[in-house]
Amino acid sequence: MMVDKREFLPREDMERIGIDALMHAFHVVKELGSKGEERVEKNQFGETALRADIEAEKTVINSLRQSGIPIIINSEEHRLVSLSEKPLYYGVLDGIDGSVEYETTHGQGRYGSMLGIFQSENPTYGDYLFQGIMEHATQSLYFALKGKGAFLQTYDTVSQISTSRLKHFDQNTRVYFSEGDFDTFGADKKPFIRALQGIRYTRLGSTASHYADLASGRVDIVIEPTRKGNLEPAAAYGLIAEAGGVIGTITGGLLQDKKFKEFGQKESVPLIAAATPELLQSFLRRM
Repeated sequence: MMVDKREFLPREDMERIGIDALMHAFHVVKELGSKGEERVEKNQFGETALRADIEAEKTVINSLRQSGIPIIINSEEHRLVSLSEKPLYYGVLDGIDGSVEYETTHGQGRYGSMLGIFQSENPTYGDYLFQGIMEHATQSLYFALKGKGAFLQTYDTVSQISTSRLKHFDQNTRVYFSEGDFDTFGADKKPFIRALQGIRYTRLGSTASHYADLASGRVDIVIEPTRKGNLEPAAAYGLIAEAGGVIGTITGGLLQDKKFKEFGQKESVPLIAAATPELLQSFLRRM
């Protein structure tokens, strides 16, 4: 039965609802074990999804349904799912970001479930309320509530986290650069190749872990293009913002006021996530 609560829920409830949903995903993926690696069906992007992808999203959606939140959810495997006839909130969901990493390094690699909740049915990136990344193998939950800050929950411990706060780009700046995604989705990587000459950069197996590391200060800059509906940047934007960072474009614009349903949906646009606004500008000057 579809629940339809028309009033906005208290902001503190968003934290509980989001954390509960991601913890449900964690337990489902853990219980699946090796069965999670089974290839099940093609998703909206023509990719064959793993059972863990499908089941993680399903349990998050069910958790949100049980919470009574009037929301429409845009998910990688289930597309648009409305839990209300007149939704007040918009959700973005990726059951397992880093499916290849999950499949090849099961239980050890860096991959995660991502969830973002926005206070608008047609949100800008700045309309985030709750943002969370559940990194399964490390049992680490990164989450943020608007205006409250960013946090890391491991087992029964919760601690506030922050970006590195680095302000100036130099040869020691730590960079994740998703170079292969630029090739795959047709974004221009040449300006970044030039700007990163002499800089040692790398990448992990998932965008989820890229953003988790930026929010917690383990890396200073993350470079990637928009693609496949931009679910991952939308689910991490508020986490980066609450940790002190920013996400911008090569022209210097920020995602804050850009509409999720419009920005980068038809073309692949380079994104630069940085530990501080000053670091983003320092890197752009280098470009």
